[in-house]
Amino acid sequence: MLPLRGPDPLSSAEALRHHLLAGFRDYFHLPRADEHVTVEGDLEALKTLAIDLSFVRVDMDRSPPLPEAIQATERELSLQRLDFKAAPIYLPGDAEFAMQLRASSLRLAVLRDGKAQRWLALVSASEGHAVVDVGPGQLEVLLLGGLRQAVARHKIHVDQGRIDLRLLGPNALGLTLSIHARKAFLKGTIDVHGELHLDAQLNIRPANLTCSGHGMLGKMAMPFLKPQLDQWESRPLPLLGHAFGEIACREPRITLGTGNALHVVAEFGSP
Repeated sequence: MLPLRGPDPLSSAEALRHHLLAGFRDYFHLPRADEHVTVEGDLEALKTLAIDLSFVRVDMDRSPPLPEAIQATERELSLQRLDFKAAPIYLPGDAEFAMQLRASSLRLAVLRDGKAQRWLALVSASEGHAVVDVGPGQLEVLLLGGLRQAVARHKIHVDQGRIDLRLLGPNALGLTLSIHARKAFLKGTIDVHGELHLDAQLNIRPANLTCSGHGMLGKMAMPFLKPQLDQWESRPLPLLGHAFGEIACREPRITLGTGNALHVVAEFGSP
C-alpha cells in the first residue's frame, strides 16, 4: 500500500499526485523534489500513474509501517496503466535493490486505517508484470545486521560473515550463513542453516532455521541467537515493501546470480 498524506480532499488527479508525494516524503529522502509521481487523466478515469523512486535512500527508522487495521474504503479508482520503478533504491550500508512493476486495466482503492491515515491499494488488474533485483551483498546486509544486533546486546562483536545460497527450486533457496564473533579474548564461529521461500506476494519467508556454535564463544552465543531466528521466520521480507497490498503473483521465479544476487520475476492479474 502507498501512503496518502495531506489535509486537502482527494478531489482531482493533481491532488492524488500531491498526496502521494507527501506520503513518500514522510518516509523517504526524495532527491528530485516533485518529479517522482506523474498522473494523467481525470480522477474518475485515470489514464496513467507513473511512480519513480529511483535513487531514493531508505532510512530504516522512517520506512513505512504496515497500515493499522483498515476501517473503511473511501473510494475506488480506475486506472488504465501503472508504471512503478525504483532502480536502484538504496538501503543503509549502501546496499541496493531494484524493482519494476507494470500493470494495465486496474482498480485502486483509497483506504482509511484506524489512525485516520489514508492508503492507496491495488485491488485488481487485468495483467501485470513485476521484476525485483536484489543486488550482491543485499542479503548479507539484511541478515548479518539482524545477527549483529542480537549479539551486540551481550557485548559480542561480529567481525565478518559469509552467506552461501543454492537453488532448491523455482521459488526456494537453501541458506548457509557463517559468522566469526569475538568478545574480549574469546572467539568463535556460528553457522545458520535453513531455507528461503518466495510466496505469491513476493515475500521471502525464512523456514527451518537452525544454528550451531563452534568454539567457546560460539556455543555461548547460541541462546542469544534463537530469538532472532524465530523473528526471521515470523516476519517475512517483502521484496515490494507491501507497496501494492496483497497482490497474488502467478509462479514467481528466482534466478541466483554472482555474489548471491537475486533476480525475481512474476506475473499477476486476471488469467
